[in-house]
Amino acid sequence: MELLTPKMRFRLSRLQRRWEEWKASLRRTGQEVLTEQKMCPACRALVPRNARRCPFCGESQHRVSPSALGRVLPPDVPLTHLLIGVNFLVFIVECLLSRSVPIGLIGPGMKGWVLLRLGMSVPMAYLTHPSPVQGQYWRWVTALFLHDGILHIGFNMWVLADVGPLVEGLYGRGKFLVLYLAAGIIGNAFAGIFSSASVVGASGAIMGLIGVLIAYGVRHKTAMAQHMRSQAIRFAAYVLVMGLLPGISDAAHIGGIGGGFLLALMIGDDPPLTEAQIRFWRAAQWAVAGVVLASFILMARTHVSM
Repeated sequence: MELLTPKMRFRLSRLQRRWEEWKASLRRTGQEVLTEQKMCPACRALVPRNARRCPFCGESQHRVSPSALGRVLPPDVPLTHLLIGVNFLVFIVECLLSRSVPIGLIGPGMKGWVLLRLGMSVPMAYLTHPSPVQGQYWRWVTALFLHDGILHIGFNMWVLADVGPLVEGLYGRGKFLVLYLAAGIIGNAFAGIFSSASVVGASGAIMGLIGVLIAYGVRHKTAMAQHMRSQAIRFAAYVLVMGLLPGISDAAHIGGIGGGFLLALMIGDDPPLTEAQIRFWRAAQWAVAGVVLASFILMARTHVSM
């Protein structure tokens, strides 16, 4: 018995073709943004590519930061790449505990007890009423790094690798990390409130980045921003349609898009120019990284009755 009917295969093929077109368009847009200019590693302002010093904050463009933050998160390594690495690291742990490498999505998925033990997001009723997971709101964070199988993490990381650098380039490292994690948490909380299904995966946070691109197009009226907004809206529509397939949480996607959109409008995309602003976003970057670390520590120290 085939898992997909011919009609479903045709629709998936059409969605894949449109997805490839969207990816190519998005990549061209990102290249247009970053070809003639580069981002200052301190204030994230766009400066001429051959500039030796940022005209906005005065930061040298060739200095390797000696700070602890610079050593842990080097300024020339995109946070997108680090997030992808963390996701794959957690997936390896999942596979070791499950003693298998599941396919996911259209095939056998990760064992349920493994996902529960490592922190999948559960419906709100389980968090607010007596249950083995009552009060474990840190699951809204840990669930962002869990995946159900190879296809699940492969597709999510594929999208993150394309969309992440563009948003990171437009908003800067600190704002990017805050937007990514906050939108993902909002998506998981939204799913917990309005859905009865458990949720794992980075898609809520990734859809938050799509919401950020839509907000960027709303704030800016340039041709590039408008094109980016239309492409992001189109991709969001494709994903929401795919959410009709079994095992995909449209609630988390909707919450992520809405959260990313609203947060981007509130935060704004202006680069931090003053020393106080630069310090604030560096501290915010550390704070959200600390939230992730604390959530995984709580997961490791919590016993869940199966």
